[in-house]
Amino acid sequence: MTGRVKDILTRVWLIWFVLALALFLAQGHKKDITAVRVFTVDHLMPSYDYYTVLTKSENPPLDLLKESAFYYKKVTETFPNEKGPGEHFLGYFLYRLGDKKKAIEAIDRSIRDLPVFFWSQYNRGVYYFNEKDYLSAAKAFDAAASLDMRLTVMVLLKSKVCLQIIVRSSTQTKENNPSGSLFKGYEDARKYCFFSAHCYKNPGTPACGEKLQMKYF
Repeated sequence: MTGRVKDILTRVWLIWFVLALALFLAQGHKKDITAVRVFTVDHLMPSYDYYTVLTKSENPPLDLLKESAFYYKKVTETFPNEKGPGEHFLGYFLYRLGDKKKAIEAIDRSIRDLPVFFWSQYNRGVYYFNEKDYLSAAKAFDAAASLDMRLTVMVLLKSKVCLQIIVRSSTQTKENNPSGSLFKGYEDARKYCFFSAHCYKNPGTPACGEKLQMKYF
């Protein structure tokens, strides 16, 4: 009886050992795949010079906009945790490329996946204002201004794609500082909320025909 019990325990131990080994190998394989994905996507990352052009030029070269949109599309497909910020940036660059339909679709996906991120709601307001849908614009700007700023700061500090731009912005002018830009963004959201409501009631106001600019952050 003792021999049988010992044999059973030995088999159970072997089974657990095999399962633990398989799990260890699977985790190692998963890490290898992740490492490959990180390397591949980082390799596609537009260089610092591209960001200098994109953030300081009103009309950057078309190929740079396309390359940035391609990069953020790959980010959303590869990194689930970066999907919210990635869709935000994808929408921003698609809008600058003139693909408004795909841009708002990406922005809406960003809001769905990361509803606390201020800049997605803000850019949604910009989109609808420029489309002269002032009621939707007012709602979007109001939603943006109502968000807790601290949550957006947390996203900026935790998101890899946000940090990539923050690092590249660290040597630029104070106006491009993410924290200063965020404070101004909240001020603008409140201002544009009232302005959109005014344009909804008085669409003939000349200033209502002006175009607002989307922001990456």
